[in-house]
Amino acid sequence: KGADPWSFDAGYLWTSNPPIPFLLPLAFFGGARWNSWYGADGPPPPVSWQLRDGGHGLSGSAVQWDADPGPGAARSQALSGSAAIPGTGSHTLHLRVWDRAGASADITYLYLYDVDPPTAAARLDPARSSAITLHWSAADALSGVKDVSVEVSQNGSGFRPWLSSSADQPSPGPKLGAARYLGQPGQSYQLRLAVRDAARNVASPVVVSGTVPASAPPPATANDQAVLGVLPELPPGSAARGGSQQEHPLSNGALVLGGDAAVQGLGGTRTVPISVPASTAAAVDLATISTGSIVLLSDGTAWNTDGTPGPRFALKNPVRLLAAGNGTLIGVQADGGLGLAGGAPFSQPVALASGISATDAALFAGSSAGLMLDSAGALHAFGGADAALAAAPSAWTLPAQPAGLLLGGTPQAPAGILSDASGDWQTFGSLVMLPDSAFGRPVFDPATGLPIR
Repeated sequence: KGADPWSFDAGYLWTSNPPIPFLLPLAFFGGARWNSWYGADGPPPPVSWQLRDGGHGLSGSAVQWDADPGPGAARSQALSGSAAIPGTGSHTLHLRVWDRAGASADITYLYLYDVDPPTAAARLDPARSSAITLHWSAADALSGVKDVSVEVSQNGSGFRPWLSSSADQPSPGPKLGAARYLGQPGQSYQLRLAVRDAARNVASPVVVSGTVPASAPPPATANDQAVLGVLPELPPGSAARGGSQQEHPLSNGALVLGGDAAVQGLGGTRTVPISVPASTAAAVDLATISTGSIVLLSDGTAWNTDGTPGPRFALKNPVRLLAAGNGTLIGVQADGGLGLAGGAPFSQPVALASGISATDAALFAGSSAGLMLDSAGALHAFGGADAALAAAPSAWTLPAQPAGLLLGGTPQAPAGILSDASGDWQTFGSLVMLPDSAFGRPVFDPATGLPIR
């Protein structure tokens, strides 16, 4: 009488509840570890097993690697046994066990063994700024690449750790990556790549060398940091893609333009009254002048935030809408053309090579002069900003596709940030010259507490 104290049906204690034996015998394995890679630590021991009766009695067993012996296999009456590992690779031991009631089942044991080291390769892009860009690749056909690390040496000094990563679940096949090391002008650097697979086999180290040009601008100085505070770390390259087109920082928050022409206020700018344009074309950009904000659509039409039509631009494929210091609106199209409202050209179009298109453009504060970023990462001057090109990067040094440009200073003393589609970025010129919206104090969304920039 009373409740059964066991959490499972063990039987035996109540005559009205007879024992329910296990359908099959039990197998207890030993020796080589299950589902664990053997490799650089040495060969694994044989797999061993011990059988236990589950209630119907034992009637033999059969063992085979990588395939079920099958119900008709010859049976052994031994209660224990062992099997040597057949070699490298992924192998499964099949232990088929029979009981005296005639039932049988295939009990499996996974074994992993890899003695082949992974392969590794690395190269450096030609250094044209203070950033040395490393591209690396690694591959392992069996256990998969698990650990990747890079060490750095300056001018032949001893190597020191720089970065490392480890995969939680390595998988076979090639792995690619890129990273940028910010060095000092005129200095030579050696970067050493080390790769290890999940079986702890190590690839031969790969060493590549590069020199930062003596003419390259230096990284942020102590004076820059004294003015700006501690600068944020470079992002790892994981920019999220979504429906937002542009972000426009303000003194107390930011405006974010969506692809549907909706404008959302963040930070202190929570309320943004805007009416949906009559045109169904996708939104491209938003510019703010003294009379308010204007949204440019992909069909060349512009709309005020109150929903009334704005000026029209004769642009076939617009990518940006810029507001000059005097309130003039300048449209930028993908082929390098620049136009004013009403269809008048702003200046001579920027000449882009075949297959290259404009990605972004920006003006220097209070002027109509600016720079254009193309899809190859090159910068082009327009509106009288030719002097800025002497201090700007001459070639793209980031790993991914050019995406954005932020300008500060003047054409004679420019500063800027270039960003790519993966979220990486690099600077040129003095960071002190950048606008407050780029490196000012953090702006937080009061509803979520998350930083906006």
